[in-house]
Amino acid sequence: MRDAIDSVAEQLEAAGQPAVTITLRQHVLDAERDQLGSTHPDTLTSQSYLAGVLDSLGRYDEAEQLHRRALATRIDVLGPDHPNTLASQNNLALLLQRREEHSVRQWARFLRWRHR
Repeated sequence: MRDAIDSVAEQLEAAGQPAVTITLRQHVLDAERDQLGSTHPDTLTSQSYLAGVLDSLGRYDEAEQLHRRALATRIDVLGPDHPNTLASQNNLALLLQRREEHSVRQWARFLRWRHR
């Protein structure tokens, strides 16, 4: 069932339906937290998926919070060297890099505008 929902969410995102994708990902995350608990690996994967969608929309602060929570929990539950922990670490690093690049682009646009 989860694979089917993930597939639908990916198709919606590819079709340019981010609001529906976020709602679906949030619903799955909430259901897994209720049924499996907040530290279950599936719950953490859903948390990372939702963070990824938010990241792709430039909602960096929300995405960062979710990525940081997933990483911290995975370190506690799975250990620092587990592949899923390392994936969370990578996801957070990529988000921080994209946010920095976004900030630099905004600053450059401001400077170009200011010097007109």
